Amino acid sequence: MAPTISELCDRYLSEHVAIHNKASTARDAQRIVEKRIRPAFGQKRVSDLTRSDIKKWHQNMKPMPHEANRSLAYLSKMIIVQLQNFAQEMKLTPWVLPAITDKCGSHLTYQHFIECAETWRRSRIDNVPKRPATYVAMRDLCVNVLDPVIDHFGSIELTYGFASAALSKSVQNVTPRGDQHAGCELNRNGNPFCPRLGQGVDFRVPHIGSLEVAHWINANTPFDRLYFYADDRPFHVSFGPDHSRLAWHLPKLVTGTGARLNAMP
Repeated sequence: MAPTISELCDRYLSEHVAIHNKASTARDAQRIVEKRIRPAFGQKRVSDLTRSDIKKWHQNMKPMPHEANRSLAYLSKMIIVQLQNFAQEMKLTPWVLPAITDKCGSHLTYQHFIECAETWRRSRIDNVPKRPATYVAMRDLCVNVLDPVIDHFGSIELTYGFASAALSKSVQNVTPRGDQHAGCELNRNGNPFCPRLGQGVDFRVPHIGSLEVAHWINANTPFDRLYFYADDRPFHVSFGPDHSRLAWHLPKLVTGTGARLNAMP
């Protein structure tokens, strides 16, 4: 029999959050679970939880967009992480992974993340994620960061997305333990390559300076980490359970440059 959401909450907090998250993140997770997730879905069995249930719950928090997005991210991660544990314990059939051509947001597919790196295009190294949680992380990055950017600025160009262990070995100057490009994949010891989980991506918006786009993300989305390099280069942004909203090397945006820092509609 499928577990209830309340059972998933208990195990997620004790077996994942308490072990892998820093104290401030653990407090935030506990608050959202007890205030947002358990009251809404606690008695429901996972098998009975529908997409329409989640969509209605998320829309009811529309006046609190950051809270709504954090709550959705925690719920998504909790279901993926804990159901994988239940499946292993009960020796259930492994989950079927999405096709890489499936959409992971309103505009992008998983393939955009998997096949965007220049190194991948040259080598065609196996770069398909193996863990369901990584697909969820890519979807959460799209829904919370990239979809709003595309809706506001137009099409984007991904230059470095998901990176398997094989691809990372072929790319220079990368740090899989910290950059979140490996998503939720595990190393040979069974631990996540990056303990912050989530997913990272490098991208740019054609014909618009990266400084303007980075400042818009900083003002309007619940990102995790943002690394800015130069106005004419792609920059890095991630979304993950820490929701730290740390922007590194981001210069001030000088007024009068024509930049658009409008609030999200």
